Amino acid sequence: MAVHLSFFLILTGLTGIHGITTVSEVSVKAGGSISIPCLYGSQYRNHVKYLCKGYYFRHCSYAVKTNQQSSGKFSISDDKNQRIFTVTINDLMDTDADYWCAVEINGGSDVEEYFHLSVTTDLPRLYVDHQEITGFHGEKITINCFHHNSGEMKWCRLGGSCLSSSGSIDGTRVTINASSSVVTVTMSELTTDSSGWYLCVHRDLQMPVHLTVTEKPTTRIHGITTVSNVSVKAGGSISIPCLYGSQYRNHVKYLCKGYYFRHCSYAVKTNQRSSGKFLISDDKNQRIFTVTINDLMDTDADYWCAVEINGGSDVEEYFHLSVTRDLPRLYVDHQEITGFHGEKITINCFHHNSGEMKWCRLGGSCLSSSGSIDGTRVTINASSSVVTVTMSELTTDSLLTDASAPHCY
Repeated sequence: MAVHLSFFLILTGLTGIHGITTVSEVSVKAGGSISIPCLYGSQYRNHVKYLCKGYYFRHCSYAVKTNQQSSGKFSISDDKNQRIFTVTINDLMDTDADYWCAVEINGGSDVEEYFHLSVTTDLPRLYVDHQEITGFHGEKITINCFHHNSGEMKWCRLGGSCLSSSGSIDGTRVTINASSSVVTVTMSELTTDSSGWYLCVHRDLQMPVHLTVTEKPTTRIHGITTVSNVSVKAGGSISIPCLYGSQYRNHVKYLCKGYYFRHCSYAVKTNQRSSGKFLISDDKNQRIFTVTINDLMDTDADYWCAVEINGGSDVEEYFHLSVTRDLPRLYVDHQEITGFHGEKITINCFHHNSGEMKWCRLGGSCLSSSGSIDGTRVTINASSSVVTVTMSELTTDSLLTDASAPHCY
């Protein structure tokens, strides 16, 4: 009964969610991974959510919970604004068949909804190229829904309306073109309201697709983009990335020390040999030069990333270092991280104070909750003193040096 109920909720577009709305059946490939969205009612926003494994709910076993650390096999994130928690299951096997999205109810029966995974060694019966898609405001994105059998295909918003032909969903124009084995869905004139989970629906199968709509990053940097304030520990070292415009690719770059730029003193330049205290390198492909400051002291407070302009005023951008004898107010285990194509990496951002934490790509977009940056899936899990960021299904587009790496803010 649970299977039929979840499918009914998806297709009828009920706006008042009293329980949980999710998929009913998804075809997946053995060895791969799948992310499943679970939409819940506003009354459960601050409740613990979890994934439970087993055919019968009363006998199922916890796989992962929002108040516990994720494992390598299972991960979970909760977007309280959209009222959707997302569970990801990796290394899919034949035994990964029966699961429940659930909300913990203190002093009452938990709220749950069942979904089934059909694991195959061949191509899934319904699949997409990418579950995670990023689009830019005012532009369009295209999704290909591949299927093996004949029958009507629908494009649905999770918990909302469906289309079997071109039309509109929540104000976003949708064009649907079908062939014998693929349905191409184009969503145009995107807005921030277009962000969310959608479903390819074919017969009894659904395939979830997550769309993140952001402002298109500026492609031309007219000056320098860098950090503004970094908390560092005395005696340690810090690397600072400085992103510059393509017109400065072959110019000399340098680090200048002092509160006022007109009175600052050269610390290190790209056309001079580095010292032990200061290092500099220039990645002309990524248009980022990186300065490293070692043996940090109280006097290491005010610096400028700068580009030398022959016959004109140099281009500069200020940053401040807050040097402390205690733990920094915001820090990571390692500034430099290596990941492998198709796999994932995890970064822990440790902090002392309350407030929203963001994960950003230098010169690009930011996330305060799970989503996508430049096509790379980002899962964010927060606790009282640490925010854990997982970047999964890495590609060469995710390739980042310590200079261009995303940052905790």
